[in-house]
Amino acid sequence: DALFDRVVAMAAAAKTKAVRDDLLADLGAFPAAYASRVVDVLLDKQFAAVQVWPALAAMLERGETATAAWHAIHDRLGKLLGALPGARVRDVIAATSSLCDVTVRAEILADFSSRAAAISNGKRTLDHALAAIDRCITHRPTAGDIANALAATPPPASGALTQRP
Repeated sequence: DALFDRVVAMAAAAKTKAVRDDLLADLGAFPAAYASRVVDVLLDKQFAAVQVWPALAAMLERGETATAAWHAIHDRLGKLLGALPGARVRDVIAATSSLCDVTVRAEILADFSSRAAAISNGKRTLDHALAAIDRCITHRPTAGDIANALAATPPPASGALTQRP
């Protein structure tokens, strides 16, 4: 918590937009438990929402933070979309394409179906995001759990990671 607060304070005190943007983007590197706090910062009038959005987009892209980021966004979607300019709303829809959960897909469909028509290329962006989620959901069972597969694979007898000819 102290590190997160320090990064936000440093962003607030930054002398240049570039430094502020970099610090706010760094919030996207925090663990899943901080997703709601990143939304808090986006909704706080201290910063322009477009400056904080890249942090949430980064969290949506990382497997270990994606679901938490989506839930934090979904819980306050109306406020979040209201804080962003219209062109960025399309970016929010596009960023959901990295998610991979049936329940989340249904939430995205419900949340954006009625909004998509009012957004330039919104319907196409939503269709693309849903198709990407569908592909992930379809392929997840065949891909299996990579972490468990790697843990179950014993190293070569020589101890080397690769076999040399």
